[in-house]
Amino acid sequence: MKIYLAGPMTGLPYHNFPAFDNGKAILEMQGHEVVSPADLDREGGYDPFSGSGTVPDRITCMKRDLPALLGCDIVVILPNSGSSEGVRLEKMVAKYCDIPCHNFSDFAGLTPLEKEHVRP
Repeated sequence: MKIYLAGPMTGLPYHNFPAFDNGKAILEMQGHEVVSPADLDREGGYDPFSGSGTVPDRITCMKRDLPALLGCDIVVILPNSGSSEGVRLEKMVAKYCDIPCHNFSDFAGLTPLEKEHVRP
């Protein structure tokens, strides 16, 4: 299954890349193909860990991320995404286009102990 991984980035340390990378790794271990906005940022030359590139603005990100989302079978949403405007937009587009959305911990089928170790 091809999954678009949605989550908050703005205002978070390292733009939340650790949570995206962790979530992607877990989903890939389960056999899924994962599209991550953090990876799309890296492909565009931005990496908050090395300080290379510049942070892309929200409009640039959405123009890039929404077509990526539309190419996926499902959207999986990282924890603590409730206040993210970008995630709300991604969920709205997915719903409008009949692409199912699931919370990460529910979709990944994590045990309570595993859920404690998922980075927010």
